Order: sequence, then structure tokens, then C-alpha cells
Amino acid sequence: MCSSDLCNLSCEAAIRGKMVEDGVVAVLGALSNSYSEENQQDCAKALCNLSCHPGAEMRIVEEGAVGALMMIAMVRSVSPLTKDTCAKTLLNLLTPASLELMVDKGLVQALGAACGHPVVRINLSEQTDLMDLLGSDLPVEGAPPDPQCVSFTHDRDYEAITGTERPDRK
Repeated sequence: MCSSDLCNLSCEAAIRGKMVEDGVVAVLGALSNSYSEENQQDCAKALCNLSCHPGAEMRIVEEGAVGALMMIAMVRSVSPLTKDTCAKTLLNLLTPASLELMVDKGLVQALGAACGHPVVRINLSEQTDLMDLLGSDLPVEGAPPDPQCVSFTHDRDYEAITGTERPDRK
């Protein structure tokens, strides 16, 4: 089988779970090691389709999809469509359960490099819980989400991320 066959098979929602269980993610990772743009696009599309299968995100991440997607998007592919497909796939794979593993696989550094922004590690302690860094504010039940609202738990979080003092604290 080649990447285009796996891409076509992955379009069928009923068999995506079986494809993931049978190790197709690792096969797609190996197939993505070519520099053929068409092959890169087929691998990215197949991984994107597989990432749509509910509950398979962690397994897909564990089998190396993050590394393969980052290599396709940042090194091998020149097509904006292929790069966009890789980004969508990474977002599909990002769940509370897979977040820490994806960060360990280098997702944050890769996104920073892709955006042209340096990544600064704020906390090097392994004792700090992820929620200490991200905050633990919860949305008000029933309130519509405000897409322009950014909430910081502590003043130091705001200052560390933005490099400026909070405007409401001046």
C-alpha cells in the first residue's frame, strides 16, 4: 500500500479506529520520509482523517504522529495546503490527555519556530503542575465565551508572558 491508498481508506470514518489499532500511524510516519510533495500531502491528510476518530488521539501521538507532522510541515513540504493540514491535525490531537505528551514531543518549540518567535521556558521545575503555568480559571457557567478575553491567574504570569505590567494594575 502507498500513502494515497491509506489516505483514501482513512476517509471512511467507520474504519479509522481499526486503522489506528493496526499501526497505520507508524506506517504513515515512515512513508512521510520522502520528499515527494504529493506523498507528504497524502500522509498529512491521512493523519488528519485518523485524528478525527474520537478517543484515538493519545494512541496517534504515542505512535509518532507529532514528529512526522512537524517534519512534514517544517522541513519537507513547501505547499501551504499541506502545512495547513498538518496544523489542523496537531490541533485535532491536542486534548487534555495528550497535551503533556505533545509538549514533550517538542510541539511548543516547533510552533514557536514555525511562527518565527523564540520560545522561552518560564519554569524548569518538574515539580510544578501544568495548571500552575496555565492557570485554573474556569468559565462562568452559561456565559458566552469571549474570544478576546485572556485570563491570567497571577500578575507574574501576565508579566512573564507579555513582558509588560498588567494594564489594570497600573
